Amino acid sequence: MKRRWLTAGALAFVLVNAVAFFHAWRFTHFSDETGAKQASPEQLSALQKAALLLTGVQNPKPVNQATPTKRLC
Repeated sequence: MKRRWLTAGALAFVLVNAVAFFHAWRFTHFSDETGAKQASPEQLSALQKAALLLTGVQNPKPVNQATPTKRLC
């Protein structure tokens, strides 16, 4: 019985850390796809929401459209 609890606890620890890893990866790496951000949660199916919770949000790399203004010293 004790071994079963230890195994379940170790498995839960590994799964939580895997989810944390995926979210950290998504926060620090942009996706190659250009375009709009992730759809709003109301527009996603239950399966898409679960996948989003497990793997994190894919953010496209931002594109700067503004040009800098000339600075007067």
